[in-house]
Amino acid sequence: MRAWLRGVSLRDAREAGEAVARRLGAVAAWQRAATVALYASLPGEVATTTLIAMGWAEGRRLLLPRVVGGGDLVFVEHLPDVPLVGGAFGVPEPPEHARIVDLDEAELILVPGLAFDRRGGRLGRGAGYYDRALAGIGLQAAPRATAGRDGSVPRTMGVAFDLQLVDGVPMDEQDVRMEAVVSPSAVYAAPGQSG
Repeated sequence: MRAWLRGVSLRDAREAGEAVARRLGAVAAWQRAATVALYASLPGEVATTTLIAMGWAEGRRLLLPRVVGGGDLVFVEHLPDVPLVGGAFGVPEPPEHARIVDLDEAELILVPGLAFDRRGGRLGRGAGYYDRALAGIGLQAAPRATAGRDGSVPRTMGVAFDLQLVDGVPMDEQDVRMEAVVSPSAVYAAPGQSG
C-alpha cells in the first residue's frame, strides 16, 4: 500500500479530494457538524484542499492536528488566510500561535490512513497518533465500532482512495475503528451506523 500511495499523482489526489468533498457534502455527518477536525494532506493522501475550502465557505470551524511533545496530537483551529507551516515529519499545520481546541468539540473527525476496510478498520502509519487522540475522547477501541453521539450518525470517518479499501486490516485492541469510511466512489458506514 505504501508503494502504491507513493505513486499517486498530485492530480489524482486532488481529483479524489474533490470527489470525497462531493460525497461528504451529501451526508448528514458533514451537514450537521459545526466543527470538523480533518488533516492537511501529504503527497499520497486524498487531498483535503477542497474539503477545507468547502468547510470555510459553509461557515464551519476547522481543526487540524499538530504533533507536540513526545508524539501526541493536539488539534488547533485552522483559520482562512492563515498559511500552514511545516510541522513534525513535514506535515503542514497551523502556526504556533493557532488556538488549541479540545478534540471533543469536533462533531466530525476525518482521519487519514494507509488502508481501511468497509467495517471501519483502519491501518495507520504505525505511530498511533490518531488512535491515542481518539481514545482520549472516549471512543471505543477495536473490535467494536464506536457509536456516534446520537447512535446513528458517524463521528469518525476514514478518508481513502478507492484502492485503499481492502477486505480487512489487522487491528490490535488499542486501534480505534472508524464509524464510516468515505472514498471517491462511496461512503461505507460501519455496522450499526448510518450516513
